[in-house]
Amino acid sequence: MVVLDTLGDAVSLLRRRPTLFGYLVALGLVANLLGSGHYFGLSEFGQKLLARASIVVGPAITVGVLDLVNRAVVDGSVERDAVVHAGVRNYLRVVGMSLLLAFGGGIAGILLLAVLPVQLALVVCLVAIVAAALVFQFADLAIVLEGETPRDAIRRSYDLATSNLGPVLGYTALEVPLGLFHGATLVERSELEGILATVTPDSTPLTFGILAVGTVGWAVLQTYRVVFYRALVASDGDGQTGRDLAGGHDATAVWTDGGSVP
Repeated sequence: MVVLDTLGDAVSLLRRRPTLFGYLVALGLVANLLGSGHYFGLSEFGQKLLARASIVVGPAITVGVLDLVNRAVVDGSVERDAVVHAGVRNYLRVVGMSLLLAFGGGIAGILLLAVLPVQLALVVCLVAIVAAALVFQFADLAIVLEGETPRDAIRRSYDLATSNLGPVLGYTALEVPLGLFHGATLVERSELEGILATVTPDSTPLTFGILAVGTVGWAVLQTYRVVFYRALVASDGDGQTGRDLAGGHDATAVWTDGGSVP
């Protein structure tokens, strides 16, 4: 099954490329620290400052990581400069894609509230948000791996998700737990200390443990996203992918332990 096969391929890639894993952990740690000011006793102003920095820096880290993983998948290369180059090349397009989705979602929400009772509109909005998260979750990958424009990336993600709905649902079911590992870093420190006070009286191991789990989960998730997306592209067979714009590589040749994912 492609869902489990690609997860195994992602873990195997990180195991075979420790340098890649190291880069991902370092970048993931930066991303986590930007959203974890509450763990280090920062003032409310400091936490807000970090949160704003995360909004700006987060997309740059993500697009750089996706390109870094993609290059490792294609030819085994792990180049630090690829993160910077990919960030510069794709940052505005990824931000533009996010703004398009947010704008479209906002307009749809306003229209629903205008024509439906409030409670029903909220239910419909919730369902629409879940559906949108499902079918548009690959838009950033379409930009980084295939060089799509923001609008075309949204369409590409929709086409891939709807034409491979079964595998995408299975992938999402595995993606959510990995995302929860990363999300653990966003939980308030005081809440966790209260829950685990009898187990971990000293909060220092708890703090570093949560950061470690969140960072490793993020590294695995980003690798899994790239490998699974490439498998979808390879199975799609519509001839739209051509060559990977980042390095001129075949974007449909999915790396595994010497083979390709069907």
